[in-house]
Amino acid sequence: MFEIELNNETKIVPAWIVEKNLDQDRFYAVRAEGVNPTLARETEKAVLLEWDTEFGKVSMWCPKSILKSEEQVKAEEQADIERSNKKYDGYTKLIMAAEKAGVKYVRGYLKVNTIVRMCKAAGKFDAIEDLVKLGKGGRYFLAD
Repeated sequence: MFEIELNNETKIVPAWIVEKNLDQDRFYAVRAEGVNPTLARETEKAVLLEWDTEFGKVSMWCPKSILKSEEQVKAEEQADIERSNKKYDGYTKLIMAAEKAGVKYVRGYLKVNTIVRMCKAAGKFDAIEDLVKLGKGGRYFLAD
């Protein structure tokens, strides 16, 4: 992520847009320098960012719509962490329910579909039925 000053506000430029818009050599130069870009030009919908690197000047246009404040980035990161924790908790509950039902060889590295298949083979699917849902293509996923 890179920071720029725009209208007296610090905005974050996501690294993915820089990687997408620059070729490999220019992207490496920008990342290797580790400096934030300067704002060269601004239009209604985009900003022209420039980096002065030891390999020369690198510039690219970036849409304003993807620029975010530090608070927005922190909120998104927190939401990602919460979503990941919820998924992990659901997976842990699934493994514990299968083990409690007496299904053998259930371990933490197995896929949800594999655990469901093992429970069905042992005749214990009813013990985990409320923890999974059937998705498109006949695959099971953790229930929300």
